[in-house]
Amino acid sequence: MTEISEFEGVEVGDVTVEPLIMQSLQLVQSILPDMLLGVSKSTLIAALGISSSLLAMASAKCKLGAPPTDISPVTDSSGNLVLRCEHSPPHEWNYGSGARTS
Repeated sequence: MTEISEFEGVEVGDVTVEPLIMQSLQLVQSILPDMLLGVSKSTLIAALGISSSLLAMASAKCKLGAPPTDISPVTDSSGNLVLRCEHSPPHEWNYGSGARTS
């Protein structure tokens, strides 16, 4: 799995937090299929909140536009986990591969 600092256009101020970020995103990814089985949305929201907090703690920013903006884990319209920045329009990366999807 690609580290977030290796995603195109992403800068991470504190790379020591990256292993925790990746673990938290793996947790979110493992919860997503269970959402179809009726797992509480609050579980997913809590896991996304942990990932968001860790991304903020690491100062992960999108540098593909000016000024650099924060990056958050979200689900796309198909229910896949992606990382999305706050630019308008937003840039988006596939969680697993780090490939840009927009």
